[in-house]
Formats: sequence, structure tokens, C-alpha cells
Amino acid sequence: MRTTMIVGLIQALQQNRRNGLKGSRLFELARTFHEPKALPKTLDGVWANVGLQGDHIPEKARKDDRPIERTKVAAIIDPVFQAKAWDRAEEVAGFFQLKDFIVEWLSSFNIHGLVFEAVNGPDYPWLHPGASATIKTSRGTLLGYIGELHPRTAKAFDLDGIPTVFEIDLEPVLTESQVKKSYVSGNLRFPPSTRDVALLVPSSTSYDAFMKSFVNFSRRKYLKDQRLFDIYQGSSLPEGKKSMAFSLTFWDDQKTLTDQEVDKELTALLSWLKDDLAAEQR
Repeated sequence: MRTTMIVGLIQALQQNRRNGLKGSRLFELARTFHEPKALPKTLDGVWANVGLQGDHIPEKARKDDRPIERTKVAAIIDPVFQAKAWDRAEEVAGFFQLKDFIVEWLSSFNIHGLVFEAVNGPDYPWLHPGASATIKTSRGTLLGYIGELHPRTAKAFDLDGIPTVFEIDLEPVLTESQVKKSYVSGNLRFPPSTRDVALLVPSSTSYDAFMKSFVNFSRRKYLKDQRLFDIYQGSSLPEGKKSMAFSLTFWDDQKTLTDQEVDKELTALLSWLKDDLAAEQR
């Protein structure tokens, strides 16, 4: 009984390469099994969900001494995303291409604002620690992980290139998809107000750090959406800095917001971002 589907996907990709096939994009939907007595005492990181029996298990059976079952989806992509041909150059894919797919796929479940955090290396020894991340919702629920295989892992399977994989637990995905979301719909009784702001931040500041900071903004009342529309780095900015510009949408379903109400919350937000991320308005 498998605790992960990644090994099987690696072997399938390995076989494709031996048969001369490049550009494999494979996925599997199946159950994984975990022996309760073999799990760590502290169920965090990669173990956060596996201590709970799957929803498909009847209540009576949950009391039995049986392996824990979780329903997961996993995928792997070959770094040669599209082989070279007479009419096209070789196309290479990796972490960011698979990340974009995950963001788009989970949006179909009404899950937005994903947070990708660097993995704790010891929890994920088969992944490259500098090119892998956990996948969490804006509420902090762990959904799974994504990352390039560790060079040691690739070498063990005799792979020249480094594939990228993900594994996502479907049960928290389905649970999160049913959580009531606060968002601006296309049919509004009252009009939204938008503000565009450009923020100067340390060049190491990530998009995910901003998304997490927006979620943790305690005085958030009317802010309903924030979208990154520009990133700039150049000689006109201080060394070690970059500019990230966001379009912010403020809205209330009971009234039309005044400029004073919007500006008050925007001022509080900018103050919070300055304290949290050292972000300064340009």
C-alpha cells in the first residue's frame, strides 16, 4: 500500500524516457495509505492531513485498527515540456509552469489567494529545498506540495533532467471549496472603488508574502480583492529594492463607499504593509 504516488509517476516518466519519449505530463488520482503507529507524534508539515481518516470511511470503520486512507492527486512534468521539432524550438518547463497550473486548477474549486511557502527540507527529503513549496490556502489549510525533485532523487532513478512534481490532498480541497467566500460578484447593487498603489519593497519580497500580509490585515473591512499588475526593477530604484504595483478593490454590499471610508482603510493598510513587509508607497 502506497504512502505517496510520486514514486510511481517517476517510474512511468523513467520508462517513457527509455522508450525515447520526452515531454511527459502525467497525473494520477488514487488513495494513499498510512499506518497510524508509524506516523510522527507531531503531525505537521507533510504529515498535517494524514492523521485523519478519509471522509469516505464510514464512522463505524473509523474506530477499527486500520490504515488511514487519503484521496490524493499527483502529477509530474518532464523538464523537456515539448520536444524540439522542425517547426519549433525545445520548450522547457519546471516549477513555475506547474505552479501556474495549480493556481488555475484550484480556482475552479473557488480557491484563490494560494500561499506557497518554502518547504522544511527534512520533511520533504525527495524535493529540492531551494525549488519546492507547500501549498496552503489563505486561511492556512495545507493542501499539498510542489517542487523539483532533489538531484539525489533524480540520480537514484537515473534521470538526467530534473522533473517537477506535486501531490495534493483532495479532501481539504473539497472542504475549502465549500467555505463561503467574500468577493465582488459581477452583479453589484453598489459600485466598488478601486485604488492603484505602487510599493517599494526589498527585492527578496515575494508575491506570496504580500498575499499572506493582505490576509492578516486585521483592520480589513471593505477590501475585497487585490491584484498584482506590475513588477519593476531598475537603475531608477534604490539598490536592493523593487516596485510591486497592486490594484485594490473596496466594496460594501449595503452602501456606496465614500472616498473618506476607502482612504481611511487604505491608509491603515499601507501602514500595516510598512510594518509587516517594509513596504513604502512610491
